[in-house]
Amino acid sequence: MIMSNEQAGEKTEQATPKKLQDSFNQGQFAKSAEIQTLLVTSGGLGSLMMVGPEIWEQSAKIMTSLLTEANSIDIKQEFLQTQIRTSGTTFFKMVSPVVGASAAGGLIAGLSQTKLKLTTEAINLNWNKINPINGWKKIVSTNALVTAAFSSGKILILGSFLYFEARKAIQSPIFSSSVSIGDFIKFVSLTTASIFTKFIIVMIFFALIDYSYQLWKTSRDLMMTKEETKEEHKNQEGDPKMKGRRQQMRMAFRQRRMIQDVPDADVILTNPTHYAVALKYNPKGMTAPKVLAKGERLFAAKIKELAKENKIPIIENKPLARSLYKSTPVGHEIPAAMYSAIAEILAAVYRLNPYKYHAQGKGA
Repeated sequence: MIMSNEQAGEKTEQATPKKLQDSFNQGQFAKSAEIQTLLVTSGGLGSLMMVGPEIWEQSAKIMTSLLTEANSIDIKQEFLQTQIRTSGTTFFKMVSPVVGASAAGGLIAGLSQTKLKLTTEAINLNWNKINPINGWKKIVSTNALVTAAFSSGKILILGSFLYFEARKAIQSPIFSSSVSIGDFIKFVSLTTASIFTKFIIVMIFFALIDYSYQLWKTSRDLMMTKEETKEEHKNQEGDPKMKGRRQQMRMAFRQRRMIQDVPDADVILTNPTHYAVALKYNPKGMTAPKVLAKGERLFAAKIKELAKENKIPIIENKPLARSLYKSTPVGHEIPAAMYSAIAEILAAVYRLNPYKYHAQGKGA
C-alpha cells in the first residue's frame, strides 16, 4: 500500500497542453538569461562598432579644439557652460544608438521567449517569492548550484578568451614600430571588431547551452502524477457519472416531448417489437410526412400503447420501420426514397377512417 501511494505521487507524466498553458500564463516557462545577455550585448557592441569611428573622431575634435585654443581661451563661466553643453549633446548623440540597440535587444529577447505575449499573473505580487525561507531554499537548491557552476565556467572561459585575445593584440608588431595615427586607429578598429565577433560567438554557445537546460528543467518541473492527469482529464471532459446523468436527463426530456406528440400521429410503423416510428402528414403545411416520435424496445412499446389509447393505426413493416428509425431524426421529414412506400401506407390508413382524415383534408 505504501509503495502504491509513493508511485501514485511520483511525477512520471509529461505536462498536458492545459498545464503548459496555465504555467505559461503564470510566467513559468523556459526562459534563458543568457539569451537576454546575448542580444543586449550584441545590440550594444554591434552599434558601437558602427558608430565607434564617429565617436572617436568627435572626441578627438573636441580634445584637439580644447588643447589648440588652451592658451587663447578666456575661461569664464559662460565658456565652460557652452563647452559642457556642446560636449554633452555630442556625447548623447553618439551614445544613444548604443543604448537604443541594447534596449531593443533586451526587448526582442523578452518577447521572443514569451512568444510575443505578456502575462499579467507573472507580475502579480506573490508572497512566496519574497519569503526569506523560500529564498534560502533556492540558494541551497540544486538549481542554484547548477547556475553557480555555469556562471563560474562562463566567467572563466570568457575571461581566458579576452586575456589571450588582448595578449595577442598587444604582441602585434604595430606597437614596436612607428605608425601614423590613422593606421593605429584602423588597427584598433579591426582588432576590436574581431574580438567582439569572437566574443559574440562564444556567448551564442553559452546561450544555447543555457536555453537547452532551461527547456529540460521546465519540462521536468511541470511533469505530473498519474492522479493529476486523471483529475485534469475529468475536469475538462466532465465526470463520467455526471456526464452519463446529463445524457440520461436529455434523453428523458426528448422522450417526454415525443410522448406529447404521439397522439397527433397519423400512423405508427413497427418492427414489431424492436422499433416504433410515429408519422404525421398534413398536405397544407408539409411537403412530406414527418417523424413525430421514434423509439426502440421499451420506448417503442410505450409509443404503441399511446397509439392504441388514441386509436392511431399501427402498421407492421419491418424493413421500413427499421430504415426510418435509423435514417430520420425526430422532427425531420422522411427521405425522398421512401415517399412511395409511405404514401401507400398513408393511403391505406386514410381508407380505414375516411371521415376522420377527410375532415383534416387528407386522403380520399
